[in-house]
Amino acid sequence: MASKSSPVCGSAGGSEDTSSGSPKPKINRTRTGCLTCRRRRKKCDEAKPACKACVKTNVFCEGYPPLTIWGNRRVGKRIPKTKPTPIAFLETLERTGGMMTGRSSANVNMFPPQNAGTFDDETSDPNHEMAQWCNVPILPQSSTICFDQRNGSFEDDAADDDYSLLFQQPSQPAPFGEQFVSYKQAISAFSTQQANSGSFLIGRSRTVETITSQDVARPRCMPPELPFLISGLESTLHRRLFYHFTHVMSRVLTTSSDDSNPMNSIVTPLALADPTLMHTLLSLACSHLLNLQPAGMSPELSGERNRLHQKALQTQTQRIEALKRTAAAIASQSLSQDRDAIFATSLLLCLYEICEGTGGDGWRVHLQMARELLNITSTATMNPFLLEFFLYHDSLAMVTVPSSTPRINCPTNLSDQNPSLVGVQDGLIEYVTRISSLRSEAGPGSFPPKYDIINKALEIWEDLFRWKPKDTPCKDRELIAQFYQWALFIWLFSIIYPNGKSDPLVQSAVKDMAAGMTEIISGDGVMACLLFPLFVVGSAAIRQEDRNAVTKHFKRVRAWSSLGNVDLTFEVVKKMWEDHDAGQPRSWDWVIQLERHGMSLLVT
Repeated sequence: MASKSSPVCGSAGGSEDTSSGSPKPKINRTRTGCLTCRRRRKKCDEAKPACKACVKTNVFCEGYPPLTIWGNRRVGKRIPKTKPTPIAFLETLERTGGMMTGRSSANVNMFPPQNAGTFDDETSDPNHEMAQWCNVPILPQSSTICFDQRNGSFEDDAADDDYSLLFQQPSQPAPFGEQFVSYKQAISAFSTQQANSGSFLIGRSRTVETITSQDVARPRCMPPELPFLISGLESTLHRRLFYHFTHVMSRVLTTSSDDSNPMNSIVTPLALADPTLMHTLLSLACSHLLNLQPAGMSPELSGERNRLHQKALQTQTQRIEALKRTAAAIASQSLSQDRDAIFATSLLLCLYEICEGTGGDGWRVHLQMARELLNITSTATMNPFLLEFFLYHDSLAMVTVPSSTPRINCPTNLSDQNPSLVGVQDGLIEYVTRISSLRSEAGPGSFPPKYDIINKALEIWEDLFRWKPKDTPCKDRELIAQFYQWALFIWLFSIIYPNGKSDPLVQSAVKDMAAGMTEIISGDGVMACLLFPLFVVGSAAIRQEDRNAVTKHFKRVRAWSSLGNVDLTFEVVKKMWEDHDAGQPRSWDWVIQLERHGMSLLVT
């Protein structure tokens, strides 16, 4: 029996093209290709164990179905092609981690390596690292950040992936969180095929196996997939946020940008044992992730951020009140972990307000709650990193908020650990408290100041002049310490000379600091502490070239950290520039600017 595809030229049953006068060209067709090429309607070379077409396009070759020998034993014919069953669909979901995507999941990893992506400025791309794990659409970045991996392509071509034909995905990406389906939804999606077909294609193995409808309805004895290892992260969205905090955001909160980051080694283990701290951590990661996207891109993500934040805020307030009522029990060593978790929650809630950058005073409330917790317990038993983190932010809060509230003294046990921030362990941050107290005492009086103010200012200057770091720091830490030292000098000078912004000493310091900041490479850990000296330098900048350099540094810090308070800080600096150009007195007094516009700012 002749094949339907074979032309019979010159025979009785043959036919010729009468219009051209020449016989039709012979077309070689095959029905013995692999299942993947047949589904994709691609030519298959039938190589084994995997055809070259599948190997070249990096897709899984499903192999070849067995031949069915008919009664005459002369013609072999394949088993009729069938549609995927619910079981095949579920097994595919098991391999892809429950994600309906067009990308092969042979290399899916729950936690990809930390150096998965690089920038041209040697920093990690938060947006791409997140997209590698959770399949979020890649968002455009500013010109200061460019990704350089796999030639700028994050996804395989949909036309070269057989999953896109199997799942029938739409051309546009689904909204945030909607591309994940449950197994119950998967079964309902294939209910029609199950009712209309008696045999199904099982899995993606090399051998085709047929089952009946009764076999499909047979219940499984084990769940189709393993649950997530960490409690409290049952949803896929929460797993994304947890990954974003541990692999992206934690690197911009301290000067440690490697695996030794204490935000991961100390805060994350506490969050595993404290649901409120975990909710706070997830809401902070959610806020940071939204800052990486254009406004209004993910309303679902915004709603989850608000829900997590409100839940953590309500529980934290109740816990602080309960601790105040039972202050005597806090000293117990058995409650030390709970105390550290509550203290860390207040710090992360403060960071949430910093990340949002709304200009409100919510960060002050959370710092006050952390301070009250320290007042009813012993700082000697507090975790050293959490205490250092609090002292850094609590001291710099006095830069923009004049206050007479007594600060917590730096304990001696902090020197036993590696510094995670600038100025806390070596005493440099104490000058912030002294200068802030001098400013409150001097007040907005006229020039010249009183003698006692001048005398106290000279004492501060002498100590600041003789200050040296305790240990020999590396180059970047030595540079950032010098920036802090000169920024404190400019701030002290502005108290003695309220209208001395144009003084050559000040302008020379501004020029040198603006030029020196270019030596800090984007991605260095010390960039986490660069905002305060940059803010002081910006307030004193007069020349246009210095202002252009300050603007460039603000953009670098914003692109690196994606924290909302960086934009807010730059807005205050630009308002001080406008007042100086308009001839306003005391134009570099940022306290007047903040009070005039009703803003609250923490330059960390």
